[in-house]
Amino acid sequence: MNRLRLALLIVFLIAGCASTWDRSEKYREYVGKQFVTRYDCDLWKMDRHQYGVVAYVLEPAGSSVEPFGKKVAFIPVGSVVTVRSAVVRYSGGDWDYLIGELVLPQSKETVVFEKLLGFSSVDTKEVLKHLAPAK
Repeated sequence: MNRLRLALLIVFLIAGCASTWDRSEKYREYVGKQFVTRYDCDLWKMDRHQYGVVAYVLEPAGSSVEPFGKKVAFIPVGSVVTVRSAVVRYSGGDWDYLIGELVLPQSKETVVFEKLLGFSSVDTKEVLKHLAPAK
C-alpha cells in the first residue's frame, strides 16, 4: 500500500513539472486577431518531445532546429497569422508560448504552430517583435 502511495505521489509530481496552462488573458490584445509576419520565416515540424505545445514551430528564416525537426515550409514576410491562444508551459521553468495558425503558401493547408516568447515574466509587447498588426 505504501508503494502504491509513493508511486502515485511521484506520478503527480512529474505531471506537475511539465504542465501547460492557458495564458490568453495576459495576451488578450492579441488572441483572436490577425497579424502578419515581420520577417521571412521557416516552419519546422518537430520530432516528438522536441516542442513545447504543438508539433510545428515558426522560426526566423535561415535559423535551424536540426536535428530536432524538419523544415516543411518557407513563410514569406507579410504572411497572415491568426493568434489562437497563449499558454504558459512549466518545463524546466515557466515559458510563454503564442499559439498561432497560418495557411501554407504552396499547399494552402492550415497549420497550427507555437512561437516561444520567453520566460513567463516576458512583456506582452514581445509579440510585436515577431508579428505586426494586419491592415
